Amino acid sequence: MILTPCAACAAPLAHDAPHCVRCWVRYCDKTIRAAYNYASSLKGLQRLEEAKTLLRKNIPVARRIFGESDAYTLRFRWLYANCLCDYKNATFDDVAEAVETLESVAKVWKRFMGERHPETAKVLNALKEAREMLRLRREASD
Repeated sequence: MILTPCAACAAPLAHDAPHCVRCWVRYCDKTIRAAYNYASSLKGLQRLEEAKTLLRKNIPVARRIFGESDAYTLRFRWLYANCLCDYKNATFDDVAEAVETLESVAKVWKRFMGERHPETAKVLNALKEAREMLRLRREASD
């Protein structure tokens, strides 16, 4: 078993522990948040390939630890979809994957966060823009 120190109290804990047994800090919560912030910064710097690589590695981790309907998992997937269609050279397949991802995120987001959540409109707007980009890509290829 690999032991690592807790980020909050430095107690030894298993690498895959969901929380520290001494202080009950959710160990993975801090790690996931840091990965999300880093990916978001990479996107802001237009380093999209690096951001997508980081997100591809961490989305399964977030799903495993927090579940499909957790805010972290949904935000990771939303950011990934934005990275897929956030550049002029995005392929048709990239945009199609972004639409598929955003449709899934929007469905779960509305069910768990609700229609009145402040970011629900942002998720739906991102989906609308991705669908429009997909439509334009489809027309350009015809």
